[in-house]
Amino acid sequence: MEGFKADIAEMSATADGFTVSSKDVLRSLDESKAAQERLTSDTEYWAARNVTVTGSGINTDGDTVVADVLNAETVEDVRQQMVARYGPVVDVQNVAARAQPSASRQSDYSPWYGGDRITLPSGGECTSGFSVYKPGYGSYMLTAGHCFSGTGQSTSYTFTPPFGSAYFGYVSQWENTYGQPSDYALVTGNYSPYVWSGGPNGTSFLPVTSSNNSSGEPTNEVCFDGGFTGQVCRGMVNRTNVTLDLSNGNRTTGLVEAIHYDPGYMCQLGDSGSPVYDGYLPGGLRARGIFVAQFAIETQAQVCYYLPWNTLASRLGSAQGKLQVDVP
Repeated sequence: MEGFKADIAEMSATADGFTVSSKDVLRSLDESKAAQERLTSDTEYWAARNVTVTGSGINTDGDTVVADVLNAETVEDVRQQMVARYGPVVDVQNVAARAQPSASRQSDYSPWYGGDRITLPSGGECTSGFSVYKPGYGSYMLTAGHCFSGTGQSTSYTFTPPFGSAYFGYVSQWENTYGQPSDYALVTGNYSPYVWSGGPNGTSFLPVTSSNNSSGEPTNEVCFDGGFTGQVCRGMVNRTNVTLDLSNGNRTTGLVEAIHYDPGYMCQLGDSGSPVYDGYLPGGLRARGIFVAQFAIETQAQVCYYLPWNTLASRLGSAQGKLQVDVP
């Protein structure tokens, strides 16, 4: 409940029934969100002080923002600095020990990776792309715009059944304009600069260390990494600056067409928004774009289309804060 500040009743079972107690809510959820927005826009401020903030989240009680930092030896000092800057609404935790969590594509947890299946407000599913940031603005997860109908919508991560779901983030920037290279969204939440590799149930992951600003290099091998298909490389750029009329009535431009040059498929429904990157490079992956469309009568396709990084960086960024990939 937005703006609610009062006592919250808690019930506990006893032999004679239930007892009711209460606790004070120190701050409203709106206050916590405001503090988190200030924190996520302060990337350069903390970087200048040698503090690596990898993400943040609001505790389930709604009254505390917890900042994730990698500086293990300075956590208490960072906590004092953040309380001085944002007030007691902020706490700090060291995430150095779990910067690379031992999980899988189907059992991930915050800070979330690229290549996760995410459940949409419509009930459908898409895939998370790259963790990105805009200097002076904050950190986001990149995914496809057609997965949503506008800003302010929330999405969740779906665990392997029978487990439920967890809050993933909300859409803070979005564009899906007819006739424009604009099928993208930025989701605000707590994310990590790694993407899942391997199959749809894979447990391996890779760091994203750079971006490919070209619109398409025909000689480079391309990898698609959908939440449903998993990682499939051996893609070859076939055409650039492609315009497609999509089945949902929209027209998207500026796409790159890639073809899997072995028999088999490279993308399918539900992979929308997923990472597309160059074939293996020493030290990590180079972001190439996000998957947005496929050419197929069936749900699986050998011909897949992605929105290239140079388009995403220029349209989603600004003169003050050009979109960049997060790096470990």
